[in-house]
Amino acid sequence: MKFFNRLFALLAFAIASAGAHAATIDKMFTATIGHYEQDHQVGQPFMIFPKADYYLLSDGTTWDSGAGSHSTTYASLKKVVIDGDYIRYVFDRPEGGILFQNTDYDSGEHSAQGVLGAPKAIVLVAKAGSTQGIFKGYTTVISNDETWYGQPRFNFYSAAVGEKVYFKQNFVLLNGAVFTPTLFDTNFTYNVFGLVNFLKKK
Repeated sequence: MKFFNRLFALLAFAIASAGAHAATIDKMFTATIGHYEQDHQVGQPFMIFPKADYYLLSDGTTWDSGAGSHSTTYASLKKVVIDGDYIRYVFDRPEGGILFQNTDYDSGEHSAQGVLGAPKAIVLVAKAGSTQGIFKGYTTVISNDETWYGQPRFNFYSAAVGEKVYFKQNFVLLNGAVFTPTLFDTNFTYNVFGLVNFLKKK
């Protein structure tokens, strides 16, 4: 009888321990849409990566970005390259080589925290005359340390530190603006939305 009681206790402990680890973040979505429109002024750096908007977890649930520290990333235009019908806007790498960094909390139920490194090439590609452009590539997970929430309320990324994961940001010009070689010689307004896919690894 003591043997079965001890076995039951060990199984209960194992189940409780397994349940103590929260689901991980499969995808992190970013957006300015629904929050604010971004204004670009001539001669100023361009916002290439907005803050987190919401998270998709490995158990299929989601949670919205909340309180914490949320930075956006800016870069300066270096050159414009014409490639047939397409325009490539090449930017300097962001200061410190950081593409994204945040600490996020949501109503006491979830938290996230991490730093993603900027790729060597920062290039926004758009078809001439269109209103939409794309910046995509692979980013390195530089850090993913727990917040003070700890487990099980902290959600780690579904990729380890040091791994490269896919990202894409879509840029939409507003108020009649279109992508041209001289776009950045003008003031314009735009929105950004995209994701980091921690399951798509290089």
